[in-house]
Amino acid sequence: MCRGGIGLTLFARGALFAQIIDQYLLESSQQTVSLQTAMQFFPVWTQRHNGTGFHVTDIPHIIREATGVEVQSLFDRYIGSYNG
Repeated sequence: MCRGGIGLTLFARGALFAQIIDQYLLESSQQTVSLQTAMQFFPVWTQRHNGTGFHVTDIPHIIREATGVEVQSLFDRYIGSYNG
């Protein structure tokens, strides 16, 4: 019996969405950028913004800045609007 509850479900959904983004970045860039490229840019972005954190709605913009690939449509499709 699996006892993961909502935490396990959220983790699985996050992992699947990461795979979707990674595949999309690879296909859109002829294999030149990936999710790893984007993830390595997050500390750079934070430093450029005086060490401030980012909001979940900033993530597609940060990924675009890091990779040159627009991913807003993926967030809209799989994550939906975020009002938190």
